[in-house]
This record gives sequence, C-alpha cells and structure tokens, in this order.
Amino acid sequence: MVWALLPLKDFVNAKQRLSGVLAPHERRHFFQAMVEDVLDVLAGHEAITQTLIVSDDPSAKLLAEHYAVKYWPEQSLAGTGLNGVVSTVAQRLQRQGVDSLLVVHGDLPLLSADQLNQLIAAHVAAPAVTLAPDRHGQGSNCMLCSPPAVVDFHYGEQSYQQHQAACADRGVRFNALTLPGIACDIDTPEDLMVLLECGDREKKSIRYLHEQGIAQRLRAMSIGIETIENSAQREQTL
Repeated sequence: MVWALLPLKDFVNAKQRLSGVLAPHERRHFFQAMVEDVLDVLAGHEAITQTLIVSDDPSAKLLAEHYAVKYWPEQSLAGTGLNGVVSTVAQRLQRQGVDSLLVVHGDLPLLSADQLNQLIAAHVAAPAVTLAPDRHGQGSNCMLCSPPAVVDFHYGEQSYQQHQAACADRGVRFNALTLPGIACDIDTPEDLMVLLECGDREKKSIRYLHEQGIAQRLRAMSIGIETIENSAQREQTL
C-alpha cells in the first residue's frame, strides 16, 4: 500500500524566487498549473493507493475535490514547517498501517507515470528509502519511504545528502535514482527555461506559459541577457 503525499504552500506566496520574471498573479497561476500536472500523474497512477494533499490554501482543497484525492488542512496537524508536516503525516499513516509513503512536491511539472514506475521498481524491501534528486544532486524531489516514518525528514539545503546520512545512521537501505523529469523542479528563472525547452504543450504549466505570452517574454529576456554578456566579454578582450 503506497500513499503519495503532496504538501503545498500558500499558492499566493509560492515561488518567490521567480518574482523577478513573473508577476504575483502569474506566479500563483503557474504554481497551480504545476500542481495540476503533478496531480494528473498521481491521481491516476495504478501503484498509488491514495494521494493526500496537505495545505491550508483554499485552492488546494478545491483541487483535492476535483481530483478525488484526500485533503488534510495543515493547521490540523501538530507539525510546523515542511519537515514537521511531513513527519506528522508519515507517523499518522504508519499508525494506520500504510506500508510506504511517497513524498512528492508541487513544482515537478515533468513528473511522469513512467518515471514513478521506475522509482517504485527500484525500491527494495523495508526498511528502505528510494530518492530521486533534483538536477543539481542536492534536493529530494521524490522520496519513497518504507515504512512511512522510517527516517527523520530533512528538507532544505543539501536535503539529498542529509537524507542519505539519516539512512546510514538508522541502518536503512538507501537507493538514489536520477530521473530527468522528476529532477526538473522549478525554482529559478533558469529552471523556467529548462522547462520551456521540454516543449510538451500537454503539460498545463507549459501551456500556461505559452498562452499568457510568458514564454515569449522569457526568451526575449534571455536573448537580451546573453547579448549583454557577449558584449561585455568582447570589451574585455579588446
């Protein structure tokens, strides 16, 4: 029995690091589009028994209703912060007899059913953690834990390394799997350009960027920055 946990921040204040290229309303709509891309995969995946959204944002509750998945208000949990929330959920689900917990984040628009299958297939018998990192090899984008509370959670800076160390301390089997779609979390303007290079208009997030003219704007900005950098390099060589 595998449950997927999708902890979500306040949609209005999500993705602050994109504030230099996206207006507040664009960040909010883009974040929701990414979350829907993730739910499109989780809600219909045959290996996932149940998907659980944890958030205090009203939009998250509406999405849970739309996708027919479970919803728990974050304020109903004892834990605070991402690590506290995930730990509280993991402990509660373990007490309820859930075998495994897959922690997924809402900024993974290129998540696919095939890559989830690969992650699950690579998972070994409990006690075990199988982790798919970000493209920099530092974050923990997808983390499959058996049983759910098998280790403490250490989301934040260098979380990949911290989770690996936590497994070693507990004698828990640790397996890492690099999966390109899962590795593409969207935090910075550079990440947005990586997402646009994918070009999959079936993804709601990519479609939103194109339909709102954001993709064209970002490309124009990128060309402008590249031109300035090239000019500066030429001046240095003169």
